[in-house]
This record gives sequence, C-alpha cells and structure tokens, in this order.
Amino acid sequence: EKMNVKKVLILFFSVFLMILVTTGCGITKTKTTAETKEMNEKEIKIDDLTKEKQTHNLGLKIVKGEYSADGSIPDDQRLVVLTVEISNDNYLEEVGVGAGDFQLVSEGKTYQMYGGKNNFGDMIKAKGQLEGTAAYLIPANVSKGTIIYQPVNPKWPDMEKLEWSFAVK
Repeated sequence: EKMNVKKVLILFFSVFLMILVTTGCGITKTKTTAETKEMNEKEIKIDDLTKEKQTHNLGLKIVKGEYSADGSIPDDQRLVVLTVEISNDNYLEEVGVGAGDFQLVSEGKTYQMYGGKNNFGDMIKAKGQLEGTAAYLIPANVSKGTIIYQPVNPKWPDMEKLEWSFAVK
C-alpha cells in the first residue's frame, strides 16, 4: 500500500516537472534586428590580452574575450566567453586547471563560471599546455570589472591570484 502511494507521488511529480520544463522552455521572446545589432556592437576589452602572467609554475594568457547574448539567456544578462592558454612549466608534476578557477568581479559581486556553455577543465602534464574557453554570465549593465584567476587547489593555499581588468564598450 505504501509503495503504491510512493509510486503515484513519484509519477505525479515527474509529470509535473516535465510539463513545467517543456512549457517554460517553449516561451521565447524574439529580439528585433535593432536590439540584436546594438547588443552585438558592444565588445569586452581586456587589459594585458595575450600577455602571459605567471604563478606557481603556470603561465596563463587570456587570448580572446567575447561579449554577447543569445536566445538561451535572459535579456538582462550577457555572456562573456574567455579563451585561455595555460602552460605548466613544472618539470615534475601535472596540474589540474579549469574554468572554475576563474571568476569575474564587478562592483563587489562575483560571477562564477556559467554551466550552460562548454567550459574547459583538464590535467596539464608536466611541461604541457592547455587551451580552452570559459563562459560567465553577467548582468547587461556591468561596464567594467576584473577577471581573477585563483585556483581552488588545496595544495596551493597561499597562491597569488592573477588579475586582468576588463571593460565593456
């Protein structure tokens, strides 16, 4: 008897969630050409773009920054996608680095990696390299801030953080 009630409840919630997800995803607002054009004219300018910064045997470079919106994010948000190159200059050990080690900070608020896009994360062999993209969702009204690299690796509690300033223009 109890098992049947559980099954009915699970079935009910499953159907409810499916209805919620399908109707929620089906509602989209199309942007006018003028709105899309204005949004695409803005760019993200990153200080020290393509210049390598060093910390704990790692060389990090932001080689590209893209600023955009697309149909998958709310109208009041923008997507910042960074292309990053990392070299592990250590002769002995591999190291794990990923998009989660970077954050965007603006006016006291921190923005973590956005899981709705492809984000990099991998082990870099000793003397190896890695290139990948990292996506961050920020409010459309953010005009400047800082990109911070500070790994969550417990082996490096005192690791110096690296910073790049950015501006949306």
